[in-house]
Amino acid sequence: PLRRQRQMCIRDRFYLDGELLGDTIVSNSDGIAAMNLEDGEYTYTVTADGYLTISGQPLIVAGGAVSVPVALELVPPSMHSVTFTISDSAGAPIVGAAIAILLDEEPVDDPLSADADGSVTFHLSDGEYTYTVIADGYLSISGQPLIVAGGAVSVSVALELVPPSMHSVTFTITSTAGGLIVGAAITILLGDELVGDTLITGDDGTA
Repeated sequence: PLRRQRQMCIRDRFYLDGELLGDTIVSNSDGIAAMNLEDGEYTYTVTADGYLTISGQPLIVAGGAVSVPVALELVPPSMHSVTFTISDSAGAPIVGAAIAILLDEEPVDDPLSADADGSVTFHLSDGEYTYTVIADGYLSISGQPLIVAGGAVSVSVALELVPPSMHSVTFTITSTAGGLIVGAAITILLGDELVGDTLITGDDGTA
């Protein structure tokens, strides 16, 4: 099993090729959370109320148990929680939807994925941001305004299914030096006209 020691009520999520594996697991009173994983290269996200989230951290399981110590930093007083709840048109949560926050068109952090409740929380300083939401099988949205001013913010987003007349086009962005590129911006044009909004690659380098 995988073990990580830190603080009570910390929530862990594990991803393989950008896909959420199983349910979010919660640490016990000893700050330990365990999950059985097959050999492979994963990433993980750790969240806890009052602490800065870490995401996209690499994890390699190869032939034996793995122990992962994680130290979280307290949220500075100048930062506020921004919680997204992602659902479909019927109100059902969309698990694994990727949310990216941008400031002046630059990602402020790695994209985060919605949990089993369709929710995810960022911690941001006061400012005027935009956000992008992407989920398989749904029309993405991007460039939506987000204002943080002195307190917590809650954002509800309802995504629409991709119409049958439309087809998915997936970009995978890598570096010539090797490795995926998170937060790359992609625009599509038809002639000289921009089609849709700018896309931002997620943890798996895709958009």
